[in-house]
Amino acid sequence: MSLTGIRRVDPGAALAALLIIGVTVAGCDGGHPIASTQTSSPQRAMTSAAPLVAPDRLDSILLTVADVNAAMGASGMQPTTPIAHAPREVVERTLSNPECLGAFFVGEPPAYQASGYTAASIVTLHEMVSNPDHRLGQAVVSFPSADQALAFVATSVGKWRACAGQTLVATHREQVYRWTVGNLTGDAHAITQLNTLDDGNGYVCQHVLRAVLNVVLDVNACGYHIGDQAGQIAEEMAASATRQAH
Repeated sequence: MSLTGIRRVDPGAALAALLIIGVTVAGCDGGHPIASTQTSSPQRAMTSAAPLVAPDRLDSILLTVADVNAAMGASGMQPTTPIAHAPREVVERTLSNPECLGAFFVGEPPAYQASGYTAASIVTLHEMVSNPDHRLGQAVVSFPSADQALAFVATSVGKWRACAGQTLVATHREQVYRWTVGNLTGDAHAITQLNTLDDGNGYVCQHVLRAVLNVVLDVNACGYHIGDQAGQIAEEMAASATRQAH
């Protein structure tokens, strides 16, 4: 399909394409330039000795329905499916630049399949109406060590940065949507990118990726009035991960 043939669609339906579960934290405003991913030997030793979050504690790190609604400034958001515990492919979905799948979609399977992750908990929520105003994808993915979780985010820096400024065409169930990818902000521990639906109505998604101990937090918050909701949710998840660590 040529780009000139793309038709405008409602943003609620478009976000279904963005937030379908596959298997995320600095504010989108006022972020810092991406820092070097090189770390010193003492820093590596500290992350290696850090407490670990067990795979069976990941569900407890996800925000509750009530907490999601409060953070998003919404009411009536509910899980669209039960919590998933592994990345899942979505066959009805494509992206014009496959190299940006991990930056664009929440917990995209190709981003995790070769990463060495050990477990995952993933859920998507929105209002139970045909054109929801808010959507949230949240995932927590564990790794064998804090070093490996940090390395996953550090590796993602280059991949997400390469997608900045691009206009991507996403298709889902024969619907076509055009998105603009914003600049990358954050550092090697936490990165943020803002994706804007090109419909003229200001619908955006803030995508955050953050390493905490041996887990990676992957959060995508979407709506018409998105500031730093994804960053705030990831902050709450990070605090919960610390409480769950042993």
